[in-house]
Amino acid sequence: MGRCLAQGQAVHVDCHRSFHPAFDDDVPYAIVVIEMDEGVRVVSQIVDAEPDALKLSDAVEVVFVPVANGKVLPKFKLAPGS
Repeated sequence: MGRCLAQGQAVHVDCHRSFHPAFDDDVPYAIVVIEMDEGVRVVSQIVDAEPDALKLSDAVEVVFVPVANGKVLPKFKLAPGS
């Protein structure tokens, strides 16, 4: 897979209970709407940050997280300096 750069700003909603057993170990997690610099909006999850630490308009970058059966999901992390 080639390199993919994507960045934008986060609007988030905290999730304090799991809606599916596959996410039980991730609680609490932040469900976010990312407004990409290119104009597209993406619903995803912030990784490597506590939901309470997130602020509206935090700068984020895409990361690709392996999941079951060899599939990969795009999730986001805070950009350096956020």
